[in-house]
Amino acid sequence: MMAYLDQGQLTKWKAELESEILELEARAKPLLQEMDSLREKLDAVRRLLQDKSASPSSQPLATPQSTKASSRRAFTPVHAYWAPILESLVELGGSAPSDNVIDRVGKKMEGVLTAADREPLSSGIDVRWRNRVAWQRFNMVRQGLLSAESPRGIWEITEAG
Repeated sequence: MMAYLDQGQLTKWKAELESEILELEARAKPLLQEMDSLREKLDAVRRLLQDKSASPSSQPLATPQSTKASSRRAFTPVHAYWAPILESLVELGGSAPSDNVIDRVGKKMEGVLTAADREPLSSGIDVRWRNRVAWQRFNMVRQGLLSAESPRGIWEITEAG
């Protein structure tokens, strides 16, 4: 059967198929990212619902030290911070010092943050959730939601945000 197939035609067909695959992958990537983001948000909402349905005495007490494996599973998904960051900036007039934004995000997410989120970092300088909020600023700048041009220590929302 190979004797009947023209090498030039096969090469052209291969290039077309590779191009089509690349195009489909490029179109699928944002959908997969959006799906991951929605799953993270759904997980955060589920935790909120569990927190509201549980009485304070039935909620587990936070332990100062937990195993790394259990801590990893218990972190609030990073994209769950995005909406509170944007809301906080809007409430603060569009831009504000980073500490003001982070403090406000903490208040908004009080019922969502887990015990693992509240643990101090190994450096002892900060708690994990504050550090994660700060890193999300970096990711949101890369997505065009926050300004890369704002002065050091100031967070500023963009038109896209």
